[in-house]
Amino acid sequence: MYLYLIRHGDALSGSPDRERLLSERGKEETKKVAKFLKGTGIEVKTIYHSGLKRAEETAEIIVKILETKAAVKKSGLAPDDLVLLISEEILKREEDLMIVGHMPHLSNLASKLLVGREEADLIDFRKSAALALEKKFDGPWRIQWFITPKLL
Repeated sequence: MYLYLIRHGDALSGSPDRERLLSERGKEETKKVAKFLKGTGIEVKTIYHSGLKRAEETAEIIVKILETKAAVKKSGLAPDDLVLLISEEILKREEDLMIVGHMPHLSNLASKLLVGREEADLIDFRKSAALALEKKFDGPWRIQWFITPKLL
C-alpha cells in the first residue's frame, strides 16, 4: 500500500483560518507537484482533505491533474488534530490513499507511522510538498520519495 501525504499550497493571509484560499503561488506550486505525481504513474482512488479551504483547493487541483475521483472531506485532519484515529484507519487499508493536510498534523502522522512516535517530527513539510510512504504486508512503513515545488 502507498500513502501519499501532501501539504496544502501557499495560502492568502486572513481570517477566519478555515476559509483561507490558495494564493496564485500556491496554485502554481500545487500544479507543479500534481504534474510530477501524474508523471510517476500514481493511480489513487481516494483522496482525503481536512475541509479547510486551502486543503480542499489543493486536493481539487490534484484531482483534476491526476484525472481521478473527487476528493473527500475527512474529519481528524486539521492542523492540531491527533493522528491516532487516522493512523488506525490507514493501518486497516489495503488500497492506496492520498491525504492533503496541514502542519503539524502531517509531520506527526508521518512520524507515527515511521517510528511509532508522532512527536519525532521527522519530515519538514514545505507548502505543496509531497511524501510517498509504502508498506508491504506486515512490514514497516518506508519512505519512497519526498518532493517539494522548489525541486521541480
